[in-house]
Amino acid sequence: MANETVTPYINRVSRSCCISTVSSLIVAGNTICLIVLRKTKPLGIKDTTKIFMISLSCADLCLGIIGAIPMSITAAFGKFPISRSNPVPLCFYQATICYVLSFVSCGSLLAITTERYISVVHPLRYPVIVTVRRSKIAVSLLWAIQFFLLVILVAFVQPRFNGRDAKMDPDYLLCFPSDRNTKSYPFFIIIAAFIFIPTVTILFMYTRMLIISRECSSGFKLESKADGVTVAIAKQRMASERRAAITFLIITTASIMAWLPFTVVTFMDFLLQQVVKSHWKFLSILFLFSGSWFNVVVYYIRNERFRLTARHLIYSFSPSPSGVRD
Repeated sequence: MANETVTPYINRVSRSCCISTVSSLIVAGNTICLIVLRKTKPLGIKDTTKIFMISLSCADLCLGIIGAIPMSITAAFGKFPISRSNPVPLCFYQATICYVLSFVSCGSLLAITTERYISVVHPLRYPVIVTVRRSKIAVSLLWAIQFFLLVILVAFVQPRFNGRDAKMDPDYLLCFPSDRNTKSYPFFIIIAAFIFIPTVTILFMYTRMLIISRECSSGFKLESKADGVTVAIAKQRMASERRAAITFLIITTASIMAWLPFTVVTFMDFLLQQVVKSHWKFLSILFLFSGSWFNVVVYYIRNERFRLTARHLIYSFSPSPSGVRD
């Protein structure tokens, strides 16, 4: 009898600790990333790429604040921090905003991939096609479109598809329609479309970029005897572009792997209506939010200047042994 009372408490504490750790990594990591990108110039990263990276970090930071932090409280106390049942639970709006922010993250990755694709496939036209002004316009349109989608989901979709019957799921720690029937299909189809289509496009472009990069490397070997200096410069530039492409390919792959468990579990749970164990639901949501901090780790590992700048920034907040900062 004592074990039956203690076990739910241990589960709540362990889940709260896990999601609190993830939310801390999201908020701290993306905050540091934004400061490094905004305040530091010589990172070896193009200004246009920085704009899309800032958009990605902003989306992930908002996802951590709006999604992960309330979820850690929900995991600890078993209910949403702010409760309201009529006309629509507040947790439904929170879940909808989280989905839209995930779309922004995916769109930012698509924008970064497109910018990298143009840089590799059309290197001579790149400075004309991709400018700082156009990059800012693209990011503004991305956020505007997602805000428009948010308005549509809240104002039109949720009243038709069980928005009023949504409730906090204790396993996912997010709001879902309480009635698992065919009315849930459009909501999940919208989510799948906004994630699946950009992901397939991104993978296609990266495959194309790697093929072109390999062909160029072979061409450099054949032409190296003709003009060693010119070929060396071009080869160095191609190596830099390839390294950047691989970096963002790692981030994209990690994002796909983060979304995959959640997609499979919710598909089985809601659409196929199969019984899914509680711990699998929680692990799927944990993996989903972990994708929002992993990109910062990849930047830190793959970019030496980013790593040194971030390290200096972290050290600047810690007092020196004498109590006076350097």
